[in-house]
Amino acid sequence: MKVKSMPPDFQSSESQRRFAGAWLLVSAVVLVLMLLHRSDSIAFFGRYSTRYMFTLAVMVGFTGIAAVTWLIMRNEHTLLQRLALPHSVWFARGVSIGGIALMALWWYFRPGTRQPVTMLFHFYVLALLFAGMVWLLIASGQANRVFEVRWLLSLLSVGVPALLLLIYLGKLPPLAPFDESLQVNGSWSIVDTGDFFPRIHPYSVRDYTLGSILRQAAGRWMALTGVGLNQLRLFYVLVGAVSLVFIERTANMLYGQAARFAAVAVGAFMLLHHNFARPDVFVALTLAAGLYVFFIAQRASSPRKHFLVGLLLAMAAEGHPAYGPRFAIGVGIIYLWDYMQHIRRTREWFRRLRVVYFVMGGATYLIFYLISRTLFVNDGAIDVGNTLETLRLHYLAQSRGSVGPLSAAKWMLNVTMYRQYVMLYPFEALLTIAVIVLAIWRRRREDLILVIVFVVGSIYLYGTLAHLNNFIGSYSYYAIHTMPIIALLTGSLVAQINEALPQPSAIHQTRLTWASGMTIVAIVAVFTADTLDLAQHRSSDNMAQLIAVGEQIDRLIPEDLMISGTQVYWLGMTHRRRYVSTAALAVEPLADWSNGSVVLNEWAQYGITAPEAVIVTRGLDTDEDIFAYIDAYDLVATYCFPINRFAGETVVYLPATQERDSAAPGCDG
Repeated sequence: MKVKSMPPDFQSSESQRRFAGAWLLVSAVVLVLMLLHRSDSIAFFGRYSTRYMFTLAVMVGFTGIAAVTWLIMRNEHTLLQRLALPHSVWFARGVSIGGIALMALWWYFRPGTRQPVTMLFHFYVLALLFAGMVWLLIASGQANRVFEVRWLLSLLSVGVPALLLLIYLGKLPPLAPFDESLQVNGSWSIVDTGDFFPRIHPYSVRDYTLGSILRQAAGRWMALTGVGLNQLRLFYVLVGAVSLVFIERTANMLYGQAARFAAVAVGAFMLLHHNFARPDVFVALTLAAGLYVFFIAQRASSPRKHFLVGLLLAMAAEGHPAYGPRFAIGVGIIYLWDYMQHIRRTREWFRRLRVVYFVMGGATYLIFYLISRTLFVNDGAIDVGNTLETLRLHYLAQSRGSVGPLSAAKWMLNVTMYRQYVMLYPFEALLTIAVIVLAIWRRRREDLILVIVFVVGSIYLYGTLAHLNNFIGSYSYYAIHTMPIIALLTGSLVAQINEALPQPSAIHQTRLTWASGMTIVAIVAVFTADTLDLAQHRSSDNMAQLIAVGEQIDRLIPEDLMISGTQVYWLGMTHRRRYVSTAALAVEPLADWSNGSVVLNEWAQYGITAPEAVIVTRGLDTDEDIFAYIDAYDLVATYCFPINRFAGETVVYLPATQERDSAAPGCDG
């Protein structure tokens, strides 16, 4: 096979000087951030631990090497010309296999603590390993060799995430003690009762109706496949898989062949990492579809396309009513800017009305949302004012009161959320930062559009963030919203390596180089290592272990007894219809649980009565109202199960007259 020489841009001294300068700048930024860190245990300079001091010394060394390299490049020297490397296919294969293996092993076995600044250093080393691999391929003249095994990239981009999904379904991502169990119970209850009524949270029925009508489809799915966490997670990952089709088409349209493989790989792994039993993935689907139509409309404009963009992006509210439509704001700003530029150039106010059609599309969905939710909230009556008031009260309740967007409390809320995200998903979080920064540096029109949509959406999220999930981090839920943008920007970066960044009017290149092919393989390899690391090292807060406790409790409590317990235990007994969360005991006054009360009479049609068994998780269920209920109904601690979370024990309270299974674990004292 004939090997073409590398383009002058890669081997020129000017190009090498720019990259050396970029390396020095990045090294300096990372070093400064590391210097600002303060360790928990202090041994040096009143700030750093012994381990961290060693890491800091290594970073100082890297920065020094970067500075020396930049000085050499500044004096018109080119390192590539000084190296006498083999110009053979086998050398390229050896460098590629060794480099990719080293990157994956480094990321899986990386040393040190899991603090954000340490993760940044780990990512920096990973980037150096990748740059070193590509640099050696360029120096050997093999980087521009045609990569012909495209079926392998298709297999890796989709097959590896799909295989990991089958292996870790229900185990990844980590499970919180609430939320997903509500989604499973609520989606099933819709089908089982024919009403938007979550049995496990009967007091939140009005709030629940404000959410996604996608839950009804989820309930129908579980009617066919069975009720459970795995079944609902599988449903939503299949919904998300549809977004990969739009991502692939958009990446191919904007950036070429290399980008489509990389974008699909990143999208598939993010679906795996954020495969929660929640409708958030629908935000990713509508965003992916909306961006696809948006970029098509830039090339072949029509009112229908712009209307569809607005409609699709507004429909993201079905994925998350508060945060889903935020990307429509960013796209709307782009439409408005385009319209203002048109007026400035032509002084014609009533032509190029793309923004009007876009707004009409969004307004169409908004009307549908208000009418449908008004009917749900008000039992078929049209009372939009009451619905809007319900939305306002729901937000205030979720935010634990009103927190101003510029307040210190709001700032700390966001800082904590992103800190949790970096600690749980470091590769994904730092990749996001990297592709955003590089997109701004490249200043390509399509990239900047994606960055604007991402930044505006992030600003909106900052100002409206209501609360945190302190078990697995709220952004673990919301990261999937931005998945299409991160996937496309990663594809753009790979396309740059492949020299496949066509102008809007250019014919797309179908040629795939060895360097870009190995970049895609490296992305898959590191994401795989990150997935294994997440499953084995970073999922200590996974509450899936409590499902097994729920299964044991299910075998001990008669079917006809009404149970109240932490939500997660219900996932081990999903066949039970008579189960409410302990939060219900904390929210509803004790008097409402007495027979004949107005509340119980209303809930009776759904099989809900006063609980005769209460499951308490020590260290989690701490509300005094729960124990007041236990005392009022003379329930006694009957079974105690050891767990390795919270205070280390799950206690089942039953009536003193209830016969006890002697083979089950009792409670001492």
